[in-house]
Amino acid sequence: LLFSFAGVTSQSAVSAAWLRRPSIGSACPRISAQTASRGVLVEENVPGIQAVDPAIKKLLEEKEKVMKDLLAFTEAAYKRGAASIEEVHQARLDLFDAQLPLADSKVKRMAILEQGVQTAEAWVRDVEALVKTGEANRAKLLRTQATLIDRRIALQKEKVS
Repeated sequence: LLFSFAGVTSQSAVSAAWLRRPSIGSACPRISAQTASRGVLVEENVPGIQAVDPAIKKLLEEKEKVMKDLLAFTEAAYKRGAASIEEVHQARLDLFDAQLPLADSKVKRMAILEQGVQTAEAWVRDVEALVKTGEANRAKLLRTQATLIDRRIALQKEKVS
C-alpha cells in the first residue's frame, strides 16, 4: 500500500518521516518501522492517522460508538447522583480520543482537540472547586492540570503540523 504522510509519498520515506514524528507521551506512542513500512498506520491513540485497513476502521468506529454510549450512561448516572463530575469529564475525553483517529481532515482533528482542551479546562475548574471544599486533594488537581497541558500540547502540535 502506498500512502502519504507529511507530504511524502514513498513507503520508506513515509516510514522514516513517521518515526521521526514527535511523541506526546503515552497519548501518542510510536510505531515500529516494520509496521510503518507495511503501510498500516493504525495506532488508535495517534492523532490524525487514518486506518488503511477497513477492519481497523470498523473497530475504531465501534469504539467510538461504545464511548458515546459510555458518555450517555455516565451523564445519566451523574444526574442521578451515581457518578462524579470527574467521571463525566473523563468519559468526554475518552470519546474525543476515540473520535480523533477517525477524523479525516485537519479541520476535524482541530475541532476534536479544541473540545478536548475545553473539557480539560472545565475539569480543572471543577477539581479546583472540590479542593476548596476539601472533597479532592492537591494530587487530583495536579493530575487534571497535567491532562489539560497534554491536551494543549496535542492541539498545538496539530496547529503547527
